[in-house]
Amino acid sequence: MKTCRETAQALSSGEVDEQRLSDRMALVIHLAMCRHCRAFAKQIRRLRVLARLVSEGLASDVSRIAL
Repeated sequence: MKTCRETAQALSSGEVDEQRLSDRMALVIHLAMCRHCRAFAKQIRRLRVLARLVSEGLASDVSRIAL
């Protein structure tokens, strides 16, 4: 099973889709069992959405988006 540190590193790198199937499955299993890593994954998703909006010049729309 992956550790929280390994899970956070995988989520932060943004390369989850490029990992081997066994590594992705280990990540999914860890996220199913660890509420702290699930919360971190949610924060990472929010940051990516916000970064995309800012890069597209839609920063004024951020307050209207339910994250």
